[in-house]
Amino acid sequence: MLRALQENEIRPLGSNQTIKIDVRVIVATNKDLQKEVDRKNFRDDDLFYRLDVVPIVLPPLRQRREDIPLLVNHFINKHTKLNGLEPKRISPTALRLLMDHPWPGNVRELENIIARAVLINPSREIDPDTLFPAPLAQREIPASLHQTVKGFSWTTALQNTQDLTDLLSTMFA
Repeated sequence: MLRALQENEIRPLGSNQTIKIDVRVIVATNKDLQKEVDRKNFRDDDLFYRLDVVPIVLPPLRQRREDIPLLVNHFINKHTKLNGLEPKRISPTALRLLMDHPWPGNVRELENIIARAVLINPSREIDPDTLFPAPLAQREIPASLHQTVKGFSWTTALQNTQDLTDLLSTMFA
């Protein structure tokens, strides 16, 4: 890896010939790699210095709340199209709730919350109740949801989830 980054060439396994490459590597982490190198937690400081050419620091979502409305609209559009649903919008109250959330899971958490709300909210406006509901396995599935996604069975999905949980529990017990 170091040679590929430094010399822009690789040697395939079992070959004695090198091949020139032209690649750019983008890496992402939620850690401060410079601190990790200093603490000897990042095993290869040579790799760090080869990767640290143009660092881009993107603060966590909780430090850039102004991005939340744009991200919410993007994820609503993405997940309604992905699931073949009519366009939806978020209510002002629901958006306020999202703006006030601490976002420990960052943007991934926001996307998952919106994806779930798009699926379980039967109306065209996402309301606060569908943003942070109890887990599906702990509540009754509304009749309106049985037709939300064509061909999708909530009962089967929940049973498959339970079967998978049981299997993983057995494997790692």
